[in-house]
Amino acid sequence: MLDKRFLQLCLRLEASQQELDKTREQVFQNEKLAALGRLVAGISHEINNPLGGMQNCIQTMQRNQDQPELQSRYLPCSARGSNGSKTPSVSSSTSAARNPWKSAPVMSTG
Repeated sequence: MLDKRFLQLCLRLEASQQELDKTREQVFQNEKLAALGRLVAGISHEINNPLGGMQNCIQTMQRNQDQPELQSRYLPCSARGSNGSKTPSVSSSTSAARNPWKSAPVMSTG
């Protein structure tokens, strides 16, 4: 009788351990997905901000075509947005270690 209860206890313990392992794996996968979501949201934000500024400049120039002073003001602003967007840099410097999203110049192909 004692052997039977001990065997049942061992089986319950093993089942509990398997359930715990399964739950830990699910939590780990959820954490990875959450981290990936934060990364994608950050990258999307960094891309959309300069694009939104350029779009605003272009729309302002289109609405105010009869005002050359606005054209001369917003055209360089739009060009800066397309050529000088921030990108993550990979560096071993101490400032990059503190801020991994440090601004780095972007090479223009055109």
